[in-house]
Amino acid sequence: MAHESLGTEPDEVLYAMVGRGRFDAFEALVARHGRSLLGYCRKMVADADEEVSQETWLSLWKAAPSLAGKGPFRPLLYTSARRRCLNHIRGVRGKETVAIDPEERDPVSSPQLRLLLDAQSDKIVAAALAKLSPEKREAIALRFVDDLSYEEMAEIVGENVSTLRSRVYFALKDLRPMIARRLG
Repeated sequence: MAHESLGTEPDEVLYAMVGRGRFDAFEALVARHGRSLLGYCRKMVADADEEVSQETWLSLWKAAPSLAGKGPFRPLLYTSARRRCLNHIRGVRGKETVAIDPEERDPVSSPQLRLLLDAQSDKIVAAALAKLSPEKREAIALRFVDDLSYEEMAEIVGENVSTLRSRVYFALKDLRPMIARRLG
């Protein structure tokens, strides 16, 4: 494939090439980020993951002439996907709200959750993740599936780091009993 020769170029350089109509650069970006984007979309909207992922790529292709060079590519990619996932969720279920009790402490350590999430095909974990609010599911997907830092998450989601830390904390707290019940 022609995009293999572009494999060492930074994302931002590739996206600038896309802005000038270079489809091979677009293919290189899809090859580099396609699986992780699809995984993120799957965690957010399992029923429409491929559709949302494709819509994201199409929108980035169309917007490349005006967006290329305006910042790092990866946050742009995930912000675009996030917007589409949330629009899909709102269209399907309406907006959800979540009450949080700040007095509770973290019942699950991150290494334990990483072991569970490493087995992404595990139906128990997938079912538990599906029961989380879209915001918590997104936080878990970005943090543990896509392995983003809290700072990268903040740039994508448009929230501050402490809000995202809290969201991950409470998502982990919610996951533990759901998974424990299913594991018996």
